[in-house]
Amino acid sequence: MELLIADDEENILELLRRALGGAHVAVTTAETAKEAAALLEKKRFDILLTDICMETPTAGIELARTVRKKFPKTDVLVMTGFGNIDHTINTLKLGAFDFILKPLDLYLVKFAIQRCQERRNLHHRIEMCVRASSTAAASLRALTERLEDQVYCRAVLEETAHNLEALKALDSPPKLEF
Repeated sequence: MELLIADDEENILELLRRALGGAHVAVTTAETAKEAAALLEKKRFDILLTDICMETPTAGIELARTVRKKFPKTDVLVMTGFGNIDHTINTLKLGAFDFILKPLDLYLVKFAIQRCQERRNLHHRIEMCVRASSTAAASLRALTERLEDQVYCRAVLEETAHNLEALKALDSPPKLEF
């Protein structure tokens, strides 16, 4: 999994890189929303974990908005030290997957990332099922067409046989009685 973390606090970036990086998670960091946006243009990330307040008080919100529009398959997690209910509601309305308050509880951060992964896995399974059902529907349509062709051919053969019988009857001279 590819994780991009955007925060202007270097110690937070280092803490999260160490805590979240591992065998199954490749962590990339950015110190500004602008840097994060540039990285997103170059590489596909599964999850963006961004602070709201970086170079401007709403840089993270703008970054989240951009990601939801340009990279809809990237999940967005937002963190902030200035949380209130309005921030939470607005962030979730933008399409962020979760809202995490600072000081960070690493257990909650890991749990939010795990939920993102589970949701991604579920979406992948649904896509596989949709593809499988589409393939099955196409096969069923092809079989139906073949069956319809066979039914039509049988009808033509029966009509031809009936016409041949009628012709045979004409080939034998009619019996005239006086």
